[in-house]
Parts: sequence; C-alpha cells; structure tokens
Amino acid sequence: DGALSLEYEENPKDPMEDIRTCLNVAAEAAQRAARS
Repeated sequence: DGALSLEYEENPKDPMEDIRTCLNVAAEAAQRAARS
C-alpha cells in the first residue's frame, strides 16, 4: 500500500533533521526499486 512509518523520538527537541534524513533514504530506495 506504500505506507511509511517514521520513528523520530530519538531527538524529541528537534526531530526535523532525522525526519529529512529518513525521507531522503526512503526516496532513494523507492527510486532504486522503481528502476529494478
């Protein structure tokens, strides 16, 4: 179904950088999978 769950509690005061990193990694993986 294409769902993505983010866990970002490790840095509760400023989780945005962790969220950006996770989304970038997921986007790259999705692009590789689409090319396969």
